Amino acid sequence: MNNEFLWQEDVDFCGIVIRFAIVKFENNGKYGACVAQIFGDEFVMVDAAVCSSYKGARKFLMKNAISGNLKKLEMLYNNLSNDLN
Repeated sequence: MNNEFLWQEDVDFCGIVIRFAIVKFENNGKYGACVAQIFGDEFVMVDAAVCSSYKGARKFLMKNAISGNLKKLEMLYNNLSNDLN
């Protein structure tokens, strides 16, 4: 199987590398949205969805993987900021 990576971006959170990616599946024309974490020299998928369109895969990553975690990071930031006062 030769799935095509249409988009991918790696983010390093203090040494923990996370990869966000969108692939097009060769066998059925669907799209995969995935979040993976690197362990050693391999990426291991930690969250994924099969979508019928590229737009659907983008929405999955933006809403579930990025926006949801951004809200959690903002809450952590606010909690830590309040502890300084």
